[in-house]
Amino acid sequence: VQQLAEQGIELPMVLDDVFVNFDEERSEAAVNELLEFAGRGHQVLFFTCHQHLAQLFEQQGAGQVWLPAHNERVEERLAG
Repeated sequence: VQQLAEQGIELPMVLDDVFVNFDEERSEAAVNELLEFAGRGHQVLFFTCHQHLAQLFEQQGAGQVWLPAHNERVEERLAG
């Protein structure tokens, strides 16, 4: 993503539960790296179903969007 950005191509970084096998120390280091990367102007979308990972981002001040659970009924369809 960084190399493409240097060529004028801007893409988001989309990650889906990439830290699930990390220990606590590695998870904290990876969160810090991603936040530093985002701080340089890159869009980072990090998806997880693990509360402890979401809390690591929250502790560093990262914004969060919570998706509805599978069993919650969605009254309004926004797309598709």
